[in-house]
Amino acid sequence: MTFHPEQRRATAALLTDLGWCQGTLHLPPMQSLMDFLNSGSPIVKLTRARVPSPPEPFAFVAVRREAIHLVAPTMDELVETPGAIGHTTPRDVVVLLDAGRVTGRLEVLRNLRVSDFLRQQMGLVALREATFTPHDATDPAATRRFPVALVNLARATGVAQTSGNGN
Repeated sequence: MTFHPEQRRATAALLTDLGWCQGTLHLPPMQSLMDFLNSGSPIVKLTRARVPSPPEPFAFVAVRREAIHLVAPTMDELVETPGAIGHTTPRDVVVLLDAGRVTGRLEVLRNLRVSDFLRQQMGLVALREATFTPHDATDPAATRRFPVALVNLARATGVAQTSGNGN
């Protein structure tokens, strides 16, 4: 008999080096998606995965963490551990990626500049009310909007604050 630990499922779209992949992540029941993805494992396991090519789904794909630019969960449920970051101020930012730009609202610790906050961050950061626009966006359908997007700072070329005080 095989033991299967209790897990919850979270579906998500992942922007990778290949393009958009979709699938189901399997997480411990009480762990946030952010904590799960920042756990340090070199791969992220997707089931019922769809990748840009071939069009048919795979039962399982192990995606290299370093190939992930952005994770967009389909539900805004336990994405971040409630209260984990502390008292924050929202800042509008744009994250510059190889594939395009992500605009959204970043919650920054009070009394910190965006640049100082980002210097302390490892791995993924959450952008609320996020919009991804590819660099070659000639088709308006290529722009995607998400209630929340987790952006891999290791894949970002830069982050610019677009409103508010400080830098």
